[in-house]
Amino acid sequence: MVFAGGISGVGIWLLRRLDSAARARVGAEEAPEAAAVVEPLDGEELVVDGISKAFGGNQALKDVSLVAEPGQVTALIGPNGSGKTTLLNMISGFYKADSGEVRLGGDSIQGKNPADVARAGISRTFQTPNVPEKLTVLEVVESGYYAAEKASILSSVLRLPKYWRVKRAATAEADRVLSLVGLDAQRHELADSLPLGNRRLLEVARCLVSSPRVLLLDEVASGLDEDELEVLERLIVRLRDAGQTVVLVEHNFQLVLRLADDIYVLAQGQVMAHGDSHEIEHNERVRAEYLGIHQEIEVEEGSDV
Repeated sequence: MVFAGGISGVGIWLLRRLDSAARARVGAEEAPEAAAVVEPLDGEELVVDGISKAFGGNQALKDVSLVAEPGQVTALIGPNGSGKTTLLNMISGFYKADSGEVRLGGDSIQGKNPADVARAGISRTFQTPNVPEKLTVLEVVESGYYAAEKASILSSVLRLPKYWRVKRAATAEADRVLSLVGLDAQRHELADSLPLGNRRLLEVARCLVSSPRVLLLDEVASGLDEDELEVLERLIVRLRDAGQTVVLVEHNFQLVLRLADDIYVLAQGQVMAHGDSHEIEHNERVRAEYLGIHQEIEVEEGSDV
């Protein structure tokens, strides 16, 4: 099994053995039990101002604007192909806008690459969870910590004191967020062996470990069972109440109505409706085009209809 991954597999195995021995010497084989608490969060205002994007002849987004405030859940809903994920990709720096601007806390992040956007404080999940192979649940979450703080390559290779300080901080924070998403019991399991629902919660934990200013959740409830959905819903409420800026892209309309403070509805790359949960739930155009609910027409007796 040691040689299954070739030379790199041997290297990983040796590093883990050395790390295990080092932790044992300093009495840190297991981190102290982390309390599942949400500390006050410094969310930032996210502004999307007149963003447009075309791919060839396909106008994916046209003059889209939205504002997501700290301490609120801002939901983005709409049928498949309406541009929801494209907009998240624009915010995250994966695509460049044809026009318009994205601002975080008043500062433009337009044109920044995804790594710089992440360092600026925007973290996101993806529709398909991207979980590396051969890493434990704890290691995957720890990897998200290094977007905020990291040791140098030399310090990491030689296992210098700076490496161990960052490592201990990453482990403590990873344990805390794993408790928040209910995965603390799986911390030493291989991440790619988790079922889909747990992999989605694992991605949320990896986002949270870097203490982002804005959290983008892309279809994160898809594939969750009832218990997992309850954990996710409670967590989003706690993050909102702690001051987080949350942008939720979601098809589960009832979940959106329960969680969202502000809702934007996209259709064919444009904002077709905007309002609070009550306004969107009773918007006839949303009910017809997004939910497929059409108002019944009363027909008088004797009419020719």
